[in-house]
Amino acid sequence: TKLSNKMIKDLYPEIIRLTLFKKDNSNIEYLVKTLTEVYIKFNIPYDVLNKEFTYLQRTLLYLLLEYKDIPNAINIINIFENLHIVVNKIFLDNYLKILLDNNELRLKTIHSNINDEMMLYYEAHIKWVSNLALSILNRDIHLVPETDHEKCQFGKWLNTEHSKNIIQDSGEYRNLKLIHKKLHDISKIVSNLLEADEIHTHEYLTYIHKAENISKDIGIKLSNFSNQISMNKATKDPLTGVLNRELLEKLFIKEYELHATTQSNMLFVMCDLDHFKKVNDNYGHVAGDKVLKTFASLLQEQLRATDIIIRYGGEEFILILPSVNLFQGAQILDIVRQKLKNKIIVYEDQEIQVTVSMGVIELNPDIKEIEIDISNRLEECIKKADALLYKAKHNGRDRIEV
Repeated sequence: TKLSNKMIKDLYPEIIRLTLFKKDNSNIEYLVKTLTEVYIKFNIPYDVLNKEFTYLQRTLLYLLLEYKDIPNAINIINIFENLHIVVNKIFLDNYLKILLDNNELRLKTIHSNINDEMMLYYEAHIKWVSNLALSILNRDIHLVPETDHEKCQFGKWLNTEHSKNIIQDSGEYRNLKLIHKKLHDISKIVSNLLEADEIHTHEYLTYIHKAENISKDIGIKLSNFSNQISMNKATKDPLTGVLNRELLEKLFIKEYELHATTQSNMLFVMCDLDHFKKVNDNYGHVAGDKVLKTFASLLQEQLRATDIIIRYGGEEFILILPSVNLFQGAQILDIVRQKLKNKIIVYEDQEIQVTVSMGVIELNPDIKEIEIDISNRLEECIKKADALLYKAKHNGRDRIEV
């Protein structure tokens, strides 16, 4: 962004020089298009571009009026009215093409989970958004996807008892139905705009952006339900009841790919019970087992049903928290830390208190990573989280390092 801003500012003197001193407006369109392409290249939001565009117009008008060049000032107003349409179209078409390319990558990820019922519904919505983008890009009303939210495959599924058995939270169920309806309502609006056959570039950009975000939101929710189904079927650690270490790589790769697809954050956490060897030495291994089961139960109580809890080995646990940022996750994990610290574990009339240290990293998977081998990401995450865990131990234990 800093580099792009420098490039943009360097264009201003040239535009002003051409306008004021050469009385030449012919190159303004080229320079403003260049400005737009710079913003697109550096992925700077549309609203920021619009503000910059308005600022440039006002700067030119101010200077022209200062020179009392009224005819050229009027000319600039007319030029910028036309340029605004041109710039919006460039930005919109570029956004649509990037969206279509990204959706192709998303579909590749979905195909790797093609046997997953939830992912099939997400695949259908990715294709739905792509069709909506194509209808706008080609200005073709016949390409507008299904407008009735109850007639699509997912809409029909939502009205079955099967869906309610999977989405057991009634509030979550109602919310999913609502956002699914909002998604299909967008296609009705786009259809009306295309039928009007007028220039609605800003509206198209607004609604396709909303559709993409809602589709991602649905994808996140569906991947969470998919997690829940997978974990219910998975083999558990016989002592603690959480997932076995053998599932770590498979679950991590699936989560990483899905978060790249939905462009959402996830957390990778390593937990280690402090001075656990002393518990075994002082109270015996049966007491140690009770401490491990207590901690595992505490994790299950405080974390979401869609969060992944794996017993990594001995007193070490790995957590994968989908669709959550570092700030939110650290708050939840700190509650776990405090509750464990304050918990009295009774074994054969003896009171045991333990603490836990954690190393937490935030992951922001990139959609472009879908095309490369991500199997080494798990090893990288373990190393980084383990280094933070060691730092927590070194800094006094009973703490979280991020």
